[in-house]
Amino acid sequence: MAIDARDFPLAFAWRLEMSLVLEQPLPDASLPSGMAFADLRQEQLPALARIEHLAFAGSVDARVFPELLQSPQACLRAWARTKRDFDPRTSLVLMRGAEPVGFVRAAGARGVATIDCVAVLPEFRGGVGRALMLEALRRMREHRYQVALLSVTAENTTALTLYERLGFREVGWSISIYRR
Repeated sequence: MAIDARDFPLAFAWRLEMSLVLEQPLPDASLPSGMAFADLRQEQLPALARIEHLAFAGSVDARVFPELLQSPQACLRAWARTKRDFDPRTSLVLMRGAEPVGFVRAAGARGVATIDCVAVLPEFRGGVGRALMLEALRRMREHRYQVALLSVTAENTTALTLYERLGFREVGWSISIYRR
């Protein structure tokens, strides 16, 4: 009898743990015309939850973390549970005019910054994620963090390639188990 993966209700995803030592100079974060960085503000949370949901919709991350990404409301609930953990000095929003189109959410302690989420609306992808990351890393260095950490789903090859090009290196891995 052949075994079919569809017979099993659970699946898994590899998560890579990555780090970057923040001692090297960083290139400037160039942005397209009409875009600017802004500090992440409490009143932006509903718009940022929508961005996070749309950025991960249909991805393996949405399957691995449905309780966090299944809707803008789920994203907002997750933010409410963890908002005290985010460093407003290193978390930032990418604005197009008055509208947020992406963000980096980060926390830190004892010289180590942890990047929790990088999200960009699908229609604005193509370089602005790199600019967001460079600006977040610049702010981390400015505030005396020595190391930046992040975790990325291995199937998210676009993000993985970006992080590697920025100098992040794999330092470990974990497995996330989820329902199909």
